[in-house]
Amino acid sequence: MVAPRVDAIVAYADNAAMAGQVQVGQRVALLVGVFLAGALVAALGVFFARQGLERADHFASVLGVFIGLAGLAVAGYSAWLTRVAMRAARKASSPAAGGPSAAGGPSVSGSVIGGDNIQIGSAGGDIHIDRD
Repeated sequence: MVAPRVDAIVAYADNAAMAGQVQVGQRVALLVGVFLAGALVAALGVFFARQGLERADHFASVLGVFIGLAGLAVAGYSAWLTRVAMRAARKASSPAAGGPSAAGGPSVSGSVIGGDNIQIGSAGGDIHIDRD
């Protein structure tokens, strides 16, 4: 595996900072995180090389279990965040919030549709379709 080049990571952080996506503290945290992750991978490589094949295999198996559990936890947290965001979006589009009613669905007025339109379910007035 080839380690990512530090200058490419710095360029990414600089571009994101210029776009206003990353603050200076976040840029430093990103660079420190990348450095620490690289140091951890290098240290694990040295550790496994010194242990011998059989012991390194045992250590790697245990480490793999914990990495898998951490990944499962991150996936669960991500699913929870998605559910919270979907509830918030649903609540924001409820009739009480001034959004479209649940029975009527979303509405569009004064718009032009380009390209092909597959289906129009229902309309409260006239529909004019101009094909060139």
